[in-house]
Amino acid sequence: MIKRHGLIFWDRTKSGYIKKYLQLDKNAVFESETVINLDATFRNLDLHENLKASDILNSWNILTDLRNSLDVQKDAAFPLNDQRYIETYDRLFSNAPAASLIDFHVGELAEEDYKNAAKVIASGIAMLLNVTVLYQSEHKADGGLSNKLCD
Repeated sequence: MIKRHGLIFWDRTKSGYIKKYLQLDKNAVFESETVINLDATFRNLDLHENLKASDILNSWNILTDLRNSLDVQKDAAFPLNDQRYIETYDRLFSNAPAASLIDFHVGELAEEDYKNAAKVIASGIAMLLNVTVLYQSEHKADGGLSNKLCD
């Protein structure tokens, strides 16, 4: 996923994404990537399986960045200014590998933290789907690259 000229480009596969993006920028160079699988993160939170604080944080952070970059109703996306979510984020961070570098520890994760993280991820996925649907409906008539990029 990448944001360019106010648009978000994504695809189900890396090869599909590269193909779509190269339609827009034939000179693009792909040097490195970070795979963030929002569906898997949400599923793992729901099932309490294969949970890594760093995976949850990566998903949370990309969704926050997108929320702040997109033209979306901020309150509808997810309530990041709620103290409960701030505390959950801090506990997630304190349980991620990076926390040891700065000696940051605020406590162990509780059930409520997993529920809060799941709400953020679910709301973020809904936000992305809503933006995609709105973009497709607004640009359906142009028949150009935008339709092909948002499939």
